Amino acid sequence: MSTQPKPNVTSPVGASPSPVTTRAETRSLDAATPVLFLPVNIETRFMDIGDGRSQLWVRVYPDQIAIDSHEPELTAQEITDGETYWDAVWRAGNPPPSLNAVKAPWRGLASLYGAQRAAWIALQMTPTNVAQQPAAPTPDGSDPNPAPVFPAPAERPSSWNKPAVTDALPDAWTVVTVSGNQTAQYRGSPIVSPLNVGMTPGSGALPPGSPVDAGMKWLVDFDTALQAGMALKIPLTAGQRSTGFDRIFVYGLRTEGRKGNE
Repeated sequence: MSTQPKPNVTSPVGASPSPVTTRAETRSLDAATPVLFLPVNIETRFMDIGDGRSQLWVRVYPDQIAIDSHEPELTAQEITDGETYWDAVWRAGNPPPSLNAVKAPWRGLASLYGAQRAAWIALQMTPTNVAQQPAAPTPDGSDPNPAPVFPAPAERPSSWNKPAVTDALPDAWTVVTVSGNQTAQYRGSPIVSPLNVGMTPGSGALPPGSPVDAGMKWLVDFDTALQAGMALKIPLTAGQRSTGFDRIFVYGLRTEGRKGNE
């Protein structure tokens, strides 16, 4: 399982914010409904907040599979390289005389952008008349007939225009504590979407004393993580503070799509 690097920064021990957790509602799912659980990373800490009171602080960090850094628009260079790729494929004929005639252009494109981005570029630059690709290869020095007609995809001015964000998180996190045969559930605040996990291009100077920009503050500041739904404060009894828990589970379900009908 891949992990997302994360600083271990919390609010001062003496701080005493109000608990934001509530007992989770009991919900049942139809056994015929498929559920996909994705990995996350959790951190826990017992915190003494004064006046004899203690809390269990829980932080949740998304795993790499939940990170979306895709930018659908193409740069001018990507458009040029996509046309170069398709020009070579087009001239190879359909079907090509050998697989290497189409593999070589692909290797060139993938070496520039990686397989995933290269596949996206190739898809976006697919000629609009691809069904009319000549069957016979086009000799060197000659123009194919018909020539490929390239689309005009949406463009972006540079290769990095937006921060990486989390895009596969639940509605809220539920923490389950287990002590012997006793269990308790606590539900956190609704998760803010999207959440930045990368720097925002052009965001300027970092806030004073912060190692990250404002969009990533939830990664290093516990109270901001609480507001974002990525942390919980669970009130503890004296016995729980003394003996701890046998196990702690964290899970969440997304019950509605975040965009359209997804």
